[in-house]
Amino acid sequence: GIDLQMQYTLGRMYLRNNEPQKAVQVISKVVAQSPANESARRLLAAAHVSAGNLKGAIATLSEVIDFVPELAADLARYLEQDGQMREAAAAYTVALAEQPSNRELKLQRILALMKAREFTQAAAFAGEARKQQPDDLNFTNFQAQALFEAGDRNGAIALAEASAKANPR
Repeated sequence: GIDLQMQYTLGRMYLRNNEPQKAVQVISKVVAQSPANESARRLLAAAHVSAGNLKGAIATLSEVIDFVPELAADLARYLEQDGQMREAAAAYTVALAEQPSNRELKLQRILALMKAREFTQAAAFAGEARKQQPDDLNFTNFQAQALFEAGDRNGAIALAEASAKANPR
């Protein structure tokens, strides 16, 4: 058998030495031997991206997201880069199941939904996040914008006015 740690180290060296194709070849062997290895999957995805293969990175993470949900945020970012906003939002939802209070993941999911023009869903998630973290005005701002874009202009304006009044600075 191959020494997985040495192969992983060699793959990292290739990647840092700007040889992504060699990195992909070597790290693929590690992933084949240890499919649920989170760091090897993450490194293989990064090597694919460095080699200009965004779809390869997405495939590397997509195939294990159900049993290695820690990779969901990485997958979401690659999906966004690929313009797959709905899929990115779904991956952020998986990531949030692992880290339910992560503000950044919540914001990224809302932004992905807004880019996908899924304004009603974005407004719902922003409203939910606002209740969980009322001190973060980003969620109020995004909820108001999403409501406005979804067609609830009066609701959006009322929310923005109430927020502006409550936070005058």
